[in-house]
Amino acid sequence: MVKKIAALLLGMLLLFALAACGGAAGGTDDGANNGDTNGGGNNNEDITPLPPAEKTEEELLAENPLFSSALPADQPFTAGGITFEITVVTVNPSPNEDNPTKTIKVFVDYPYEIKTVAHTNFSVCDVENAEYESVLPDGLDYMGQYREEGKDGRVTFIVPRKYDHYLLKAEFPDEDAVYVHFNLNDY
Repeated sequence: MVKKIAALLLGMLLLFALAACGGAAGGTDDGANNGDTNGGGNNNEDITPLPPAEKTEEELLAENPLFSSALPADQPFTAGGITFEITVVTVNPSPNEDNPTKTIKVFVDYPYEIKTVAHTNFSVCDVENAEYESVLPDGLDYMGQYREEGKDGRVTFIVPRKYDHYLLKAEFPDEDAVYVHFNLNDY
């Protein structure tokens, strides 16, 4: 922990030193001796370009080919020869502002007789193509042999708080993955 803090402080000191050097190197010219006829003080070589504006979720969604080809969440889908249906999704935001995440629980219905489904068959992807594996928050897998009779299976994911559109990725051995698009605002 001490090493991380020391590295962070050293990095901040280095950035401050570089900023100070950059300002002294090109920021004091008033344009009098460089042939500037506009009356400005800086030539274009001294201008640092601004970083590109961050794209909105809607822009990222429109550009992501996985989302455009994904199945809608309101319809049943087949993966691994099993027909699934997303019945509900619950969202619980983390109260920790230093680590802004939310926990998503996706409830998935499939024939109760099938015992080969596990939480590891599922993951979620966000609009930036980051993939999040399912977790067992209470140590139990609510799929396959651990699924209670009369209840849907469920998988849990911890994801960043900033997005509402996700893909549920269902993947089984020797099969192509199936992607299902769901919007957290729909639940």
